[in-house]
Amino acid sequence: MRLTVRFFIWNAATVLISLVVSALTVVIFAAVYARSRGLQLVLDEVAKIRINQDGGGDVSMPSSQEIDAVLDLYVGAVIVAICCFIASFLLLNLWVSRRFSRGIIKPMLRLKEVAARISEGDLTGGIAEEGEGEVKALCRSLEQMRIKLKESIYMQERYDENRKFLLSSISHDLKTPVTAIRGYIEGILDGVAATPEKTAHYLETARTKAIQVNNMIDDLLLYARLDMDQLPYYYEETDLVSYATDCVDDHRYAFDRAGVQLQLIDSLEAPITVRIDRERFKRVMQNILDNARKHTPEAGGRVDLILRETRTSAIMEVRDNGDGIPEEHLPHLFERFYRADLSRSNPEGSGLGLAIARQIVEGHEGRIWVSSKNGEGTRVMISLKKG
Repeated sequence: MRLTVRFFIWNAATVLISLVVSALTVVIFAAVYARSRGLQLVLDEVAKIRINQDGGGDVSMPSSQEIDAVLDLYVGAVIVAICCFIASFLLLNLWVSRRFSRGIIKPMLRLKEVAARISEGDLTGGIAEEGEGEVKALCRSLEQMRIKLKESIYMQERYDENRKFLLSSISHDLKTPVTAIRGYIEGILDGVAATPEKTAHYLETARTKAIQVNNMIDDLLLYARLDMDQLPYYYEETDLVSYATDCVDDHRYAFDRAGVQLQLIDSLEAPITVRIDRERFKRVMQNILDNARKHTPEAGGRVDLILRETRTSAIMEVRDNGDGIPEEHLPHLFERFYRADLSRSNPEGSGLGLAIARQIVEGHEGRIWVSSKNGEGTRVMISLKKG
C-alpha cells in the first residue's frame, strides 16, 4: 500500500477514534454531572412534558433554576466534547507522526548517511531493509545497487590484475622461445647451418619453438577467461567409465611413444554418471596425464587412471610411479607459474596446466588435490558429484 494512501487512512482513523472518544466522554460527563446536581428528575419532567404535549394532557413546567441546570449540562457537554476531541486528536496525531517518523524520516536519514559513504567509495557497510512501504523498497534497491557496485569494482580489479598478469607473462615466459626462434633463423641466414641436414634441424627446432609459443598463448588466454568466469560450460550427464576409456585411448599413442604404460582401473561397484562439460574436462585430463607421462621414467614407467567412488562423489585418480614431488611444494602446485616444483620444470610447458585444471574442476563444483612423496610417485585426485 502506498504511503500517501496509508497516511490518509491513518488520519481518517484518528478523526473517527477522536469522535468516538469524545462521545463516550460526553456520556460519562453527563451521567456524573446529572447525578451530582440531582438533574435526573428534571430530565424526567422534561420528558413527561413532551409526552403530555403530544397526548394533549396537562403540562407542568419545571422551575427556571431547573431549566438553567439542564442548559448548563448541555453547555458543559459541548465544551467537554470539543476539548476531548481536540486532546484525543492531538495525541493520536502525535502517535501517528512518531510512527511515520520512525518508518520514514529516520530510515531516510540513515540512507542519506549511507549514500554519502558510497559517494566517498566506502561500499563495506550493508543497508538494512527498514521503514514503511516505499522507504523499505528504496532501502532494498540501494542495497542491490551497493552490491552491484562492489561487484563491478571487484571485477574491474580482476580485469586489471589479469591484464597485468598477461603482460608480465607474455614479456617473461614468451621471451625465451621467441629468442630461440630468432637465433635459429639468424643461424640459417648467417650461414651457420651450412649443410641441408643442419638447416633442416634448425628449421624443425624453430617450428617446435613456434608451436610452443602458440600453446603458451592459448594457455594464457584460456586461463584468463577461466579466471574471469567468461568461459561457458555445457554440462551433460556422462558415463564415467566410458569417458575415462576415451581419455585413455586419446593418450595411448603418446604414452606408447614415451615407453610409459597407461592403464585404466575400474573400481566402481556399478556404473555411475557425472555431470560435466566433456570438451572442457578433456583439457583437465590432458594436463594431468601429460604431467604424469613427462615425469615418469621410461624404464618401468606406469600411469594408472583409477575410478572409484564414495557415498556422494565419483573419484578419478591419476597415479604414477615417478620420483614424486617434495612435500613443501604440494600446497603451491596449482598456483599459476609456480616453477619451484618438478611439475613446472618442463621448459616446453606454459606453467599453467594444473592451474587451468583446477579452474575447470572448480567450475564443475568439484575438487582436485595432489598427494606425493619423494621416490613413491604422485597421485592426482579429482572428486565430482555423482549424477
